[in-house]
Amino acid sequence: MSEIPSLSELLSWLALLLGGAIAISTVIRKIGMPPVLGFILLGIAVGPYGFGFITNLELIDLFAELGIVILLFVLGLEFSFEKLRSIGSTMLIVGLIEQSIMFLLGFTIGTLIGWGVLESLYLAGVLAISSTAIILKLLHDAGILHTREASTIIGTLIVEDIAAVLILVILGDIAQGGETLDIINIGIIVAQTLAFFIITLVIGLKVVPKIINYIDRTDIDEAPFLTALALGFGLAFLANYLGLSVAIGAFLMGMMISSAPKSEAITHKVLPLRDFFGTIFFISIGMLIDITIFPEHILTAIPLVIIAVIGKFVGNYIGATIVGHDRAGASTIGSMMVPRGEFSFIIAKQGIDLGVARAALLPLTMIVSLVTMIIVPLILRILPTIMDARTIFPSKAFAPLEFVGSLFRNLIFSQRVENNQMKKILPKVFANIAIIVTILAMLSILEEFLLILYDMFYALQIIPYDIFKLIIILAMIAYPIFNIFGKAGEVTESIFEGFQTRVVSTRMITGSTNHLHRIIRNIVTATVVLLVSSFIIPSISVATDIELLLPISSIISLSIFVYLFIDTFFVIHKRLEKGIISSLFSDEKEEDGSEGI
Repeated sequence: MSEIPSLSELLSWLALLLGGAIAISTVIRKIGMPPVLGFILLGIAVGPYGFGFITNLELIDLFAELGIVILLFVLGLEFSFEKLRSIGSTMLIVGLIEQSIMFLLGFTIGTLIGWGVLESLYLAGVLAISSTAIILKLLHDAGILHTREASTIIGTLIVEDIAAVLILVILGDIAQGGETLDIINIGIIVAQTLAFFIITLVIGLKVVPKIINYIDRTDIDEAPFLTALALGFGLAFLANYLGLSVAIGAFLMGMMISSAPKSEAITHKVLPLRDFFGTIFFISIGMLIDITIFPEHILTAIPLVIIAVIGKFVGNYIGATIVGHDRAGASTIGSMMVPRGEFSFIIAKQGIDLGVARAALLPLTMIVSLVTMIIVPLILRILPTIMDARTIFPSKAFAPLEFVGSLFRNLIFSQRVENNQMKKILPKVFANIAIIVTILAMLSILEEFLLILYDMFYALQIIPYDIFKLIIILAMIAYPIFNIFGKAGEVTESIFEGFQTRVVSTRMITGSTNHLHRIIRNIVTATVVLLVSSFIIPSISVATDIELLLPISSIISLSIFVYLFIDTFFVIHKRLEKGIISSLFSDEKEEDGSEGI
């Protein structure tokens, strides 16, 4: 372990780093680059792989970790529930589509270059998240900050920020768990994270604003600010103590404090701390980068840069087309979303710190971020935008993307259920899932209490402890599970009512629509069975340590799936057969009638 630096040494470091940060950010801004790039270059220069002014990275790394906690705490403060509700379906659709495309491309390229599953997931996270700070500056400089396209971009960035937090939390929890990466362990980790999320929010949203209001009445100016910091660090510590990521603790506490009347004043006071520790964080990133190994990674970086630029543009172009933007608007959105930045470095550093990603991820992230920052002005010049519709590309080049966008637009918006019943049903389904996850998490925490209860009553000991625990679990989650299947029936009816008005009147599908109802019922039921068998049953199996539970339940689930598939195939086959015969018979009858005339 490195020695703790003396006070004079620490002060000289801070003077060098902060003074250098001011100087280099001033220079870097004049050439149109974001300050983040300057901070990283400063870190490279003063770190052990540069001039070697600072070789002891432990204290700097500690400051960087604090920077991440405060950054996510402030992000939570900015994500009030009112702001989350303001994310319309337009931004959500664009965000989900482009994130899905980029994450899939990132994971695929990671696998193709020979990286492991978890490494590839971290690479996908690095490539998936755009830089909010850089993009907002680009929008401002282009003079389009108040356009419809800018609104879509900002809403999509909000979706991306939420996705970044989820990536940090879930991948961090998987990496810290040290378990085999399979669907069962991932399901358990996601369930634990979701349980912590739900329990904390349910309690915190009632308690935390009241605490802040009470402290505010003491008339001590700094009291709400200090209390908020104490709560933020405290929940981050609790999350870390429970084996979860500190990110979720800091982010959740920020969200809860955002519900308090004093949240804006608290945010205003926390921002200087975020700027200080955030600057140290990006400088520390630079200190970890060995520029001498850049040539080794150029061949790997080239496909990553190509995927990062093209994948981001294509994903956002398709998403923007789906929600109704024209060619220039969709191209503007796709181009502006290309730059990577702050969250990419945070995700990369987490993977390296947890020992699940190779050190090469940081220089690769640096190359991708640098190229995507520099290339945007060039992209805006050669592609049609709302600033300048001229382009060097022919119209046919955009036709495939517009075709895909139009296809999905018709699919999504034409199939909307006309009544509002689905909006009432689906939250109830998710609420019951949340209740089940919370019950399983609470029973895991109360394991020792159950064991004491089992040992206390001799009558309970006529059955093995694992069976006793299974009975307790099933008794507690039976009602929510039955409720989910009951809601599945309501979902079936709601979808069926929506489809009834859209069934095309042809000889093949006119007449009774019972077959359509049966097909929809089978699909919805299969989805619920998949949900239960993939996440809930594995969690019960791990909680009870009953080895036979998982294979038996898997066989039952598979049997249900096979039955539903065969039944659906039988209905479709029978309906097609009947339609074809009816159609041919009618034609013959019409011909006979015409001859008789």
